[in-house]
Amino acid sequence: FINIDCGSHFESNVDPYTNVTYFSDSKLMEFGEIKSPDSSYIEDRLKYLWKVRTFPKGNRTCYKLQPVTPGSKYLIRPNFLYGNFDGLNSFPQFDLYLDNTFAQTVNASVSEWQVYEFIVKATRSCLTLCLCRTNERDPFISAIELRPMPDAIYPVVNATLALNMLSRQNFGRRDRNWY
Repeated sequence: FINIDCGSHFESNVDPYTNVTYFSDSKLMEFGEIKSPDSSYIEDRLKYLWKVRTFPKGNRTCYKLQPVTPGSKYLIRPNFLYGNFDGLNSFPQFDLYLDNTFAQTVNASVSEWQVYEFIVKATRSCLTLCLCRTNERDPFISAIELRPMPDAIYPVVNATLALNMLSRQNFGRRDRNWY
């Protein structure tokens, strides 16, 4: 598993709910600025949402996720909590690309934690997740999670076709996040 806490000042931190360790993106990303969502939006949120890395310069900034095994499938889960970190109280919008392929337009809300999920098949020894400016607002990100997937699952996924989660429904307990 690769778990990246974007903008964290800590080398690593452990999520107390899942016992998953998140590592700072400081060794992966030399660009951008670290900002904090307004405290009213993060009081009871997971620690990896307490900071964001925002990219005020340039039109495209990419995270290189590695190592991955060419031919294997992966779940990529970028996380976003805007929380009015810039004081503008308006919703940033920007695009996500996986390698060089458009994946999703992010329409960040002020208070909602947004998670996007993609199932992809690696064609190289790394995957890239790129945040691309679409207007004058700065792209940002809170966390990135990368999980290997069994080869037999989602047989439709191949080198040219990925899956994008449309929604996730909880049909069980509501006291925790299930992945």
